[in-house]
Amino acid sequence: MLGHPCELDLAAAPTWSFVGNHCFTQISDTWATLDHCYYKYKLKDDRSSSYDWYALHRFGTASNNSPWVLDSAKIRAYRYSGSSQTWADWTPRTNWSGGSCSTVSIGITTPVGGLSKSFERCPEAVTFTKSANGTQPDYAQTWSGRRTRGNRELNFEIAVRVKQNGTATWTLPASVNGGPY
Repeated sequence: MLGHPCELDLAAAPTWSFVGNHCFTQISDTWATLDHCYYKYKLKDDRSSSYDWYALHRFGTASNNSPWVLDSAKIRAYRYSGSSQTWADWTPRTNWSGGSCSTVSIGITTPVGGLSKSFERCPEAVTFTKSANGTQPDYAQTWSGRRTRGNRELNFEIAVRVKQNGTATWTLPASVNGGPY
C-alpha cells in the first residue's frame, strides 16, 4: 500500500544477473581447432516463490590449422547435476544453410528478455538438436562445411527453470573435425 498519492510502487523488475563464465582449453584434432566458452546468468527479482531461472550463453570459434581444412564443429550443454531442470527457452530455434555470411542475433525471451548476442553465420549448414520439452534440457549445435579454410562461429542460448533456491549446472562438451584437404 502506498502512503501518499504521489508515491510509486518501484518493485524491482526481473533482470538477468551475471553468475560466472569460463573459456576452456582449445581443442584440436590436428587438422582444426575449437575455442569454446560460456556465460551463466540467474534471473534476479523473478517474483516467484516456487522457481528460479538460469540462462546459459554458449559459444565457440572453429578454425582450420593452416594449411588444412575445417569440416565440422559442435558445442553442447546438458544437465550435469544439482536441481532438476525444465525448459524455459532456447535459441536459435531453426537450422540454416546456404546464402552468404551475415550477422544474426540470438536471444532468450522467457521469462523476460534482456539476453541477446549477435554473431556471424556463414553459408554452410548449422543444425541443432534439443531434448523434448518436459525432460532434462539438452541442446547441441553443429556447424558443417566441408573443406573450409577460415573461422566459423557457433552460438546458442538456453534458459531453464529449477525449484526455488535450486541451481542449474551443465556439462559442456565440444568437438571439432578437419582434414588434410
